[in-house]
Amino acid sequence: MTGLVYLAHLVPSIAVGVRRLHDTDRSGWWLLAVFVPLIGQLAVLIFMCLPSAPGRNRFDLAPGSEPDERFAGSKPATPASGTLSISWKNRIVALLWSDRRR
Repeated sequence: MTGLVYLAHLVPSIAVGVRRLHDTDRSGWWLLAVFVPLIGQLAVLIFMCLPSAPGRNRFDLAPGSEPDERFAGSKPATPASGTLSISWKNRIVALLWSDRRR
């Protein structure tokens, strides 16, 4: 069971690590340095703790700049948008319906 939990967290952990390295304007390949005993692990830890690179870096827009509105997913989901609001409405209806049956 522990192995399944580990595998379920492996891919998201790698993705977050690569994104963090990109924030510091480093390649995601630096994440492989953790396999070098002590020195590699220490280097990756230091890279992860460094502040983001100021301005635009080679991987993404500058922090705080607006994304291009033409692409899907460029705006964060809000409770009033899309399927998120539908799921809350369904929960409320289900709760009200279960109270009526009593």
